[in-house]
Amino acid sequence: MQTISGKWKLGAAEESETCPNQPLIYFAADSCEIRNAFPAEIMMKLSISCIFAAATAAAALVLSGAVAIARPDSGYHLLQTYKFGAAPGSTSEYFDYVTVDPDARRVYLSRGTAVEVINADSGELIGYIPGFKRQHGVAIAPDLGRGFISDGTLAQVTIFDLKTLKVLGMAKAQDDADCIVFDPSTNRVFTMNGDSHSATAIDAKTG
Repeated sequence: MQTISGKWKLGAAEESETCPNQPLIYFAADSCEIRNAFPAEIMMKLSISCIFAAATAAAALVLSGAVAIARPDSGYHLLQTYKFGAAPGSTSEYFDYVTVDPDARRVYLSRGTAVEVINADSGELIGYIPGFKRQHGVAIAPDLGRGFISDGTLAQVTIFDLKTLKVLGMAKAQDDADCIVFDPSTNRVFTMNGDSHSATAIDAKTG
């Protein structure tokens, strides 16, 4: 397990004077090394590009909204509604990230104290993965037969079997481990740790 930390999310980085909230950094997946993504001499051009990109995106949203209003026959429509009570170990309703396994036809619902697993086609309950304090997200690695669950309060990742939903082990993360993703090219799981201003990299095979 490796942790990437610093003053802004993924690590310390120089910030553009024109976009002070946009540190230009990235990290290498093979080593988790933090690097400056762009040399200083082109930061101004990138900043201008960001402004144009934002303006273009805003215009696209306006246009897409206009199209949606003008064309109610967009093809999207409500198929089914499912109602859920409180998750095991909780006295209130809570939802966070929703993860879909299209091959297994399963949906993983982040419910805070437990992960609720339902059938993607029928909505039928398949099972729960309980035992969390503040569970946020689920990442799946189908080729490895493993799933990964982030818990921000416990600052850890729970590893489980995709077929049986049984817990296989734990991996240390950082405080407020929130969003979690699996990178199949490196077989690594990454958690984005909000309050810790860091990201954690975990070997998906060994934990």
